[in-house]
Amino acid sequence: MPINSPNMNLPVPIVGTDTGPTWATLIDQCLAIIDAHTHAPGSGVPITPSAINISSDLSFNGNNATSLRTARMSAQSSSIPSTSPDISCLYSVSGELYWNDSAGNIVPITNNGNVNAGAGSITNLPFSGAAAFNSSTGAYVWQATSTPTPAFMDNAGIILRYNSSTPSPSGNYVFLTPSSALSSQITLTIPSTYPGYNHGFWSTATNGTTSYVYPDSVSGAGSTLDINGFSLEVAAGGINTTQLANNAVIAAKIANNTITGTQIAPSINLPGNTVQENGKNIVVSNTNASSSLCIVRGYCDGVHNPGSGTSYGEGWTVSVVSPGEFTITFTTPFASAPAFTASAAPSNSLGSNTGSNVTNISTSSAGVTTLAGGSPFTYPFSFIAIGPR
Repeated sequence: MPINSPNMNLPVPIVGTDTGPTWATLIDQCLAIIDAHTHAPGSGVPITPSAINISSDLSFNGNNATSLRTARMSAQSSSIPSTSPDISCLYSVSGELYWNDSAGNIVPITNNGNVNAGAGSITNLPFSGAAAFNSSTGAYVWQATSTPTPAFMDNAGIILRYNSSTPSPSGNYVFLTPSSALSSQITLTIPSTYPGYNHGFWSTATNGTTSYVYPDSVSGAGSTLDINGFSLEVAAGGINTTQLANNAVIAAKIANNTITGTQIAPSINLPGNTVQENGKNIVVSNTNASSSLCIVRGYCDGVHNPGSGTSYGEGWTVSVVSPGEFTITFTTPFASAPAFTASAAPSNSLGSNTGSNVTNISTSSAGVTTLAGGSPFTYPFSFIAIGPR
């Protein structure tokens, strides 16, 4: 009775038991199994790497090499020419991955720890970064890390186009570029929100921070500027003494007949010694008086106030004390008693017998007596009073 071997199930005859033809038959069967063995499970002991000595190219007959943990390559000192039999080959040169394509090109795949960037590629792009096109937004996305963190762009000028424009430099575009005189880094920080109003200015601080500034008509913020349609104007009341420099306004810039009494200060110092009104000189004090002088003059017909009868003048009224005796009352009193003089009107019938006296001069009134033959007699007279305001 034979014993079956453990690896190939050979019917091994038992020495001293199997004799005669049985022994020979079992040996024949064992040799037939050995001749057909493949080292597959149940057909011999599996071949270990130490039993293999591959001394030439090993063909997989068009089959895949499966269940590989890694494919460990022998680093070459230089690239392998992309010729037969080294076409469509993957190999390593000094630790970098290379590919020989079927067109005879030698393609470096990695470079210094990154995917090798050929012409038109991005060098040193880390595995965590990305440069991708988002088809839903129509935008290229530059990403520094997988978090994701947006990546910085370091480039020269930027050409901006409306997204329906053709990508031709001759098309319409906006070209943003720094000045050729740029001597240091400049950082511009845009505002964090939309403008609060429809009209405004984009203002930049010295540190590059920008903000919105609005004129009066938009925000009521007290700006001296205003926007009217598409025009920038001075706001109503926007120019005052703060905006005007000393001696900034000259006579040639003042329209004729535009300065009236309401624009003139109560006290004004006019240069020179002559003051004119309508081209004619006005009487001024011969000395530097401590206050301005006021003149009240008039003609009294002996009965009526100015503006009635034949009386005229302004700033006074008259009252009759008794025949030939009058009181002139000043509408606005003087600051102190004025100089006052009065003269009776000449009379052809009375000749030189007429005259006048002045009495009781005060800040608010003065007395006048008209005389005929030395006695009070009602008669027209004129007067003048000059005194401080």
